[in-house]
Amino acid sequence: MKTAIWMIFFCCASALAQEPSAQGDVLVGAALRGDVSTVQALLADGVSANARSPSLPHSPLNAATLGGCKKDPEKLAKALAVIDALLAAGADANAVEGAGASTLTMAAQRCPGEVVQRLLDAGGDVKHRSPQGWGPLSMALMVKNKSSARVLIDHGARLPPATIDKLSKKPADDPEMAELIRRARQ
Repeated sequence: MKTAIWMIFFCCASALAQEPSAQGDVLVGAALRGDVSTVQALLADGVSANARSPSLPHSPLNAATLGGCKKDPEKLAKALAVIDALLAAGADANAVEGAGASTLTMAAQRCPGEVVQRLLDAGGDVKHRSPQGWGPLSMALMVKNKSSARVLIDHGARLPPATIDKLSKKPADDPEMAELIRRARQ
């Protein structure tokens, strides 16, 4: 009897370990930490690069941009390696997060241009808008992320006059920022 109960427990525990949401939890957590080897191992084991977590509100790709896009070069290098692994495995650069913002939009506000470039190379949509109307370029300009804004503009991202007017209300004391806003006009 004990053996039968143990076997049922073992079988059920194995099935739970294979449940996509549990795998998504592990993958998103590893991406958030910049744990390249765990991300690569999970992807090699067949976990989807787009697996979602029931407890963490991010796609794996968005989690990688969340945890590693600081000014610390070591964290950025780890984030880039995770991003590259996820994109190579088919991660969706246009995955939408809870508030309706795409991974590209989120990265544009917090990551350097080289991360945004990778997402664009993977098919990121410069025209995506959240339900609130914010897109990658507007977010990059709002937070003065010049490197991301430059990459987005070079890829054709533009803003309507009303958005430009909102961004231009305060006179820019930064000539580079003023030039980016000028170039962003439709």
